[in-house]
Amino acid sequence: MRFLSFVAAALLALAAGPAIAQTPATACPRPAAAWSAQEANVWHLLCTTGKADITPPYGRLEPPVAGEPAPDYVLRATFLRQILTEPPYKDALRSVSIKGAYITGLLELTGRTIPMPVTFEETQMPDGLVMDQTQAEGAIAFLNSYFPAGVGFRNGRVSGNLTFDNSVVLGALDITNTTVNGNVSATNGKFEAFVGRAVKVLGSLNLDGAETTEVVLPAARIGTDANLRVAGGGLRLVTLSGVRVPGQLALNSAAPWQADARMTLSGASVGTLVPPRVWPTGLDTADLLIERVDTTLATWLLDRLQKSTRATNENYTQLATAARAGGAATLAQQIDTMVRERVRARASTSERIAMTLEDWGWFSWALGIAILAGFGWLGLRFYRRKVAEAAS
Repeated sequence: MRFLSFVAAALLALAAGPAIAQTPATACPRPAAAWSAQEANVWHLLCTTGKADITPPYGRLEPPVAGEPAPDYVLRATFLRQILTEPPYKDALRSVSIKGAYITGLLELTGRTIPMPVTFEETQMPDGLVMDQTQAEGAIAFLNSYFPAGVGFRNGRVSGNLTFDNSVVLGALDITNTTVNGNVSATNGKFEAFVGRAVKVLGSLNLDGAETTEVVLPAARIGTDANLRVAGGGLRLVTLSGVRVPGQLALNSAAPWQADARMTLSGASVGTLVPPRVWPTGLDTADLLIERVDTTLATWLLDRLQKSTRATNENYTQLATAARAGGAATLAQQIDTMVRERVRARASTSERIAMTLEDWGWFSWALGIAILAGFGWLGLRFYRRKVAEAAS
């Protein structure tokens, strides 16, 4: 009987086929002892499905009341830091998507590595978010979320997109010196300032419809296009000195300028520029390089060059090249002529004669040869006359 039982078990094992790998549910590490029951539940959802929607039925996220049990939508920052960046929890997650959470405590991720894409939606972080020097191996997204204490993501790296669409930051959204291998988007958001000094974005930068008073992007490097069509509030400062945008830089903001507003485009290099409907009073466009401009923009830039005391012939030549590339060939020719006149005004007499001959082209050479031939013929006649007079 024992032999028959063994044979039957072997046959059943063969019929079942090869062993099946463990599901994420059976592979999930046990919750930490310090976690609340709700955090343990969120961990189970994230580990098994990658998603946790803990939005309260009534929709509003109210702060927890001291001395009372925390609502189910409350998560602690220490819990999130542990599952996002510490083993064995981070190793069990392929992605994280949390919706409708109220995060207590500062979510401090400085210098840490996040190995999976992360999305927070309709989430509040009243104590702030700091991700300085954070290395994110996937996309990072904060959608329709609220940050009353500001957001810092400086000197970090994101392998995918970085998104803050429809989010509110009561302070600066600062991504200074961070490298983003995808796109950066903060459309329809609201923040006191968008700061990205020396930020490197391999894709596009999109602030379409965002409300802010300051956009500070000196020495930023954008891979394709930069859309700075911000709305509402009133712009006070736009700093784009030294920015590089090989595609289109859109500045046609719907927001009005404050009375003392300033925009700096000095040393910027862009492919094409969509100008604002009204430029601020304080404007610096020194050494601005645009690869392609239409007639309207070229005319405006030409007027600024003519009024500037620092404009060089190279500035005019660059504008002519951009106008020609943008289809404004007639204006480009006019600018070329202006450059020649500027050079002529500072040239010596011999240089002016040479420039005149150059301007006349082949005709000048033909005329010059004819004049030389005429003088030669007259000289020869004069010489022969003298010889004849001497012989007689």
